[in-house]
Amino acid sequence: MKKISQIAFWCFIGVTCLAQPMDSIQRIKNSLVTPDGDPIYGFQMIDIAEQFFLGQEADSCFLYLNAASDYVQKYPNDSLEIDVLTTFSNVYSNYQKHKKALEYLNQAYTHPALFKFSSLDYSVNQRMADNLREIELYDSAQFHLKQALEKVDTSIYPFAIAEINLDYGIIETNKGNERIAIEYYLIADSYLDKKLHPTIAGNISYNIAASFYEVDDFFKAIQYFEEARIHFDKHPFMGSIILNALGHCYTELGDYEKAEYYLKKSIATNKMRDKVTLGYSQVGLASLHFRRKQPELALSLAEKSYQSFNDLEDIDGLIEVASLIANDMTELKRFDTAKKWLKTEKMLVKSKKSAEKTTKSRLQFHELAYEVATQLDPKFQDYLMNYKNEKDTLTKEKLARQIEELEFIYQTTAKQDSITLLLSKEIALASTVKNQRLTLILTVLSLLFVGVLLWQMKRQNQLKTKANKLLAAKNEKIKTLLWEVQHRVKNNLLFISSLLDMQADSSEDHTAKQALTSARDRIETMSLLHQRLLYKEEILASVNIEEYLTELLEELKMVYKGDHSRSFSINLQVDDAYLDLEQALPLGLIVNELVTNAIKHANIPEEERLVIDVYYQQNDLKKLIVHDNGQLAKVIRNPAENSFGTQLVDLLIRQLKGKFSISNDAGLRYEIIF
Repeated sequence: MKKISQIAFWCFIGVTCLAQPMDSIQRIKNSLVTPDGDPIYGFQMIDIAEQFFLGQEADSCFLYLNAASDYVQKYPNDSLEIDVLTTFSNVYSNYQKHKKALEYLNQAYTHPALFKFSSLDYSVNQRMADNLREIELYDSAQFHLKQALEKVDTSIYPFAIAEINLDYGIIETNKGNERIAIEYYLIADSYLDKKLHPTIAGNISYNIAASFYEVDDFFKAIQYFEEARIHFDKHPFMGSIILNALGHCYTELGDYEKAEYYLKKSIATNKMRDKVTLGYSQVGLASLHFRRKQPELALSLAEKSYQSFNDLEDIDGLIEVASLIANDMTELKRFDTAKKWLKTEKMLVKSKKSAEKTTKSRLQFHELAYEVATQLDPKFQDYLMNYKNEKDTLTKEKLARQIEELEFIYQTTAKQDSITLLLSKEIALASTVKNQRLTLILTVLSLLFVGVLLWQMKRQNQLKTKANKLLAAKNEKIKTLLWEVQHRVKNNLLFISSLLDMQADSSEDHTAKQALTSARDRIETMSLLHQRLLYKEEILASVNIEEYLTELLEELKMVYKGDHSRSFSINLQVDDAYLDLEQALPLGLIVNELVTNAIKHANIPEEERLVIDVYYQQNDLKKLIVHDNGQLAKVIRNPAENSFGTQLVDLLIRQLKGKFSISNDAGLRYEIIF
């Protein structure tokens, strides 16, 4: 039932630190380190943000989290950066913004240094599983739980097995498989050292109890709620929740004295800390007084709890109250009040975007119960009796008239004629009955056939929906893996480029330095393409050539403007076209080689400006032209006679399965068709 299972998960988030957040904040501020690059300062900002969150001060929480984020940008530290991302995700998760939380967790999950910190790696995967579970992506959640368990040494940290099995159990609870969930919870309970981890132990006991409650094993539920109560004896917030649960258990068992004791104690312990639990405790007392045949007191308590849930905008609580009043008022035959609350319950269920199947079924049951109860009302029964008597009177009068007619026929006609007439009527009646039976059989068979057909269609639709959900989850998983591959390729290319750059800076040999710089430029050309792919929301199968070449030539301008004494300009004219990855990369490398060669080696008078034109056309064939206004003493048409760069261009043209031509008319013109 909602009054217990609804709070079975969220109430444990952050439960380990519920005492005096403001005192903790002051202690942290008193011990702040100097913000001069020490990562401890960033961790202290995170600690303060968490305390503000526990104090329900969202603005201050985000203020300090953003301060920690700015600090790690200024003074990079892998561990601190991952911790900032996971803390952001925790806050958004607690505000039920699970997709936003997953955005931050995905950044932490794809962080290149995450593998260095096994505990952080475990935590990131576990939290991803929690948020994926909340948006009902159960397969993805189980994938990350499996990964989380692989990140830690369970022989040293057996509590990890307990935590992961607890999460598996919650997934089964969300699916409605309470019996399977109990098995996972009991495995988690067996692996945990309860003295070392009392909070996790309390969490497990509570979830076991809630599942036993759902399967109507109230004695087992009470046993584990009492265990959870021992683990949370220093947390009045949790104490109130468990007392409320115990009250509902004893109500179901019919022990109203104990139920009333626990529910009132829950309200007294709550002290307005948790208005949701307070509302459910009031609902429990209302239900109790309804069962004791004290409707006025019960109705008063129920209306108070309805107002509490209305203030909180808790639609599940509102449905629970409306359902309780509608059902009990129907049983008491107070149909005007029952009708009013039944109408309210129907409106609330309709307004909820994703009402559970059990909630809708309960509403249908209440509507049916109301209809049956009103039909059994004494006034309605009197009406039915009067109608029946009138109908019986009419039937008797009709029969009397028929008898008189038959007597008249018998007296005025021959006896044989009367017998013949009666026989014909009997035959006609038998024929009518036979036809009616045949019609009934055909109708039943038709209904059975339609029913089977509808069932098959529904079944096929369910299988198709399930297959689509599985396919969507797998596609999402593949997309994440492809994004990770692009990310790692881009990082590796940048790393190689940086190594070549460092080697070039440290080299005293001019020729070697030039070769290393050229190699670096080629690597950066490839890196640019992967970088463009990485920051797209979708994994692309083709590349916009205009955008790619524009960005590539801008990079070359930036590189050679500072290193080259001669002034130059690069003009680009490109058709709106796309190429797949296998052609875009060689094309970019060719443009890089030809433009770099023109900048370095074009022979023009000192008073003139070097002008490089790059054209790309795409019709039936693709054409690339690179032209400059320099002069060469000799046009080399055999790549074997030229530099490595020209040989590389020739190899790339072969890769594109193209052909080329070189001319020296008012400057060097290189034309490639592929």
